[in-house]
This record gives sequence, C-alpha cells and structure tokens, in this order.
Amino acid sequence: MIQRIQSIYLLLIVIFYSIMLFLPIATFGDYTYSVWSIKDSTGLGGIPAYYLGLLSVIIVGVAISTILLYKNRPLQNKLCVAMFVLILVFLSLMFFVYPEFVISKMVAPEIQINYTIYSFFGVLPLAFVLLANKAIQKDEK
Repeated sequence: MIQRIQSIYLLLIVIFYSIMLFLPIATFGDYTYSVWSIKDSTGLGGIPAYYLGLLSVIIVGVAISTILLYKNRPLQNKLCVAMFVLILVFLSLMFFVYPEFVISKMVAPEIQINYTIYSFFGVLPLAFVLLANKAIQKDEK
C-alpha cells in the first residue's frame, strides 16, 4: 500500500488534517478559533464552525480512499483533483469567510486575528496533492 511516493504524500495529508481536528487555528482577543467552533476563554459561549470540521474529516477520508485505491490510478487521479477542490474550499472558508463574516460580526470589525502555526497545516497539503497527482500521472505513463 505504501509503496509509491504518492502514498507518502497522501499520508502526509491525512496526518496534517487529522492534527487540525484537535488544535486551534487562530486566537483573537479572548477567543479561540478551531475547525469545530469559535469559543471564548471560558469555553461556554461561541459559534459552531462545523463546516470546517466536516470538510477536514471528508478530506481525510478521501485521502485514505485514494491511498487504498493504488491499483486504480485513473480513479486516484480523479480523487486527487476532488481533494484539491475540497482543500481550496476549506482554505477559503478558514481564511476568508469565517474571519470576514463570522468573527468580525461576533467581536469587532477591527479585531486582530493571530493565526497559529497549525493553520498552515491546511495549506501544506495543497502542495502534497499536486505532487501526488504528478506522481500518479507519471506512474500512469
């Protein structure tokens, strides 16, 4: 199963998005922003962000499925393209939609959002998908 380089790239996607499920993406003021919710320091109040958590789980599932379908490279190629689109949707929600429309209305429009290093765990797999897709196409040739 882990016999080709694309399997390593896809496994890295699984690891990075699995880590993102449990760690905060950003902090601002007394609030913490994760893929599941936006909570204040007491942990009581907050706004759910289930779309990000659900997308993370879907991306992990598609990456695992792509690893397991190592004998069907055309389908692997299509799943990599689908995963690329899912990651772009995830990143647009994480960096643009939630901060612009949810966080700015919840606290204040001029609030400073401090992204953690874990937020870049969502960006790195974009390169891994492209590298895995390139390796799959190379194997197909």
